[in-house]
Amino acid sequence: MTLEGSVRELRQRLSVAVSRVDDLDGIADPPNSGTVPLAVEEFRDATLEFHSRLADALAAVLPVADDAPPTDDGIRRDVTICQGNFTDASRFFNVELDSPERIHDLMSLGETEGDEGQQWRWWFRAVRNSLTQCEGAMFDAAEALAACWVELASRIPSTSVAMQVTNIGNEVALDQDARPRIGSEPVNR
Repeated sequence: MTLEGSVRELRQRLSVAVSRVDDLDGIADPPNSGTVPLAVEEFRDATLEFHSRLADALAAVLPVADDAPPTDDGIRRDVTICQGNFTDASRFFNVELDSPERIHDLMSLGETEGDEGQQWRWWFRAVRNSLTQCEGAMFDAAEALAACWVELASRIPSTSVAMQVTNIGNEVALDQDARPRIGSEPVNR
């Protein structure tokens, strides 16, 4: 695949990941219209923050509006920015959004008896399924990002440069009386 093709694939995979977060954001609304539990509020906030971070990764590799074709240096810069934003988003996903503590807090909402508990359990299953889809989309985007780096690395010139270092001693010169000198000191024979 070409570098340009790799970047197009990266854009597509990041777009899918962002759409999976949009799906997750739609599910983040709780099942009842009563008081929203703190765990759900925190989950909503984390979902919005994750969306923002992932959108920043995508924005880094979106084509520029001008007609100039992208250069290798421009693509390298964009992929580098994308990598930083994507790494940040991935870390946020694992630590804040899909952490064991967060999952436990959300799952515990379904521990109540009756219809309310059943609604929370259904809601949690939908959230868990959506998180799994987000995770899969993130893995796909990570693979596409790695493919961009492989293509960029293949464009690094492979010309080798050999250097030979020689040890050059002091200059030897003859002065007026024809005695050899090294630097400014006469040489005794």
